[in-house]
Amino acid sequence: MENHALGKRLLHLLGRLLLVIAVFIVIFAIGLMVGYGVSGDGPFWSIFSPDKWQHLFSFFPW
Repeated sequence: MENHALGKRLLHLLGRLLLVIAVFIVIFAIGLMVGYGVSGDGPFWSIFSPDKWQHLFSFFPW
């Protein structure tokens, strides 16, 4: 009986963690779109193009 309760609690915790990660990704994407739409030089959805990310990462000397 304890194993079932522990498994159910672990599954509930994992579900919450996945929900928090999904919400974070959505909020991050919306923030990118709003930020680029306000200060960028094009449509807000173009922040997701690979060329734009290549340009952004070119500023970091890795």
